[in-house]
Amino acid sequence: MKITTNDISSLQPGSVKNSKNVSGEGFQEILNEKMGNSQFLANPSASLPPLSNLDGIRFDQVRQPDTKEILTRMDRFLTLLETYSQQMENPRISLKETSTIVTQLEQQTQELIPILEALPEGDGIKDLLNRLLVTSTVETIKFNRGDYL
Repeated sequence: MKITTNDISSLQPGSVKNSKNVSGEGFQEILNEKMGNSQFLANPSASLPPLSNLDGIRFDQVRQPDTKEILTRMDRFLTLLETYSQQMENPRISLKETSTIVTQLEQQTQELIPILEALPEGDGIKDLLNRLLVTSTVETIKFNRGDYL
């Protein structure tokens, strides 16, 4: 389709012939007519209750995990990583036996991720826990991918 200058000039705002539709006067009439037939306006019981009952709830408070509990869980996790390392070094232990440790690592990682996210930025424990989780995740991926076959 070829567009000519005559087609473009007919689209100019001054070339509109019906000024009532352009000004929006007819729109208000149609809106009032349609709103008059609305079920929601006719039924006042359908309105939402006031939000005043939410004043006492504080949404910004996140329970910060106990430092001692976090360190205990990290110690158990580190022990599990050491067991994994020892099993991988021992040629007498099969990869099938080691897979139970890898499964435990995956489970522990999933349990520790919410704790990591709850810790504040710049916390030394958060940095250490992040390193442990990254190490565990990388080793789990390598093991499941078959890098040690």
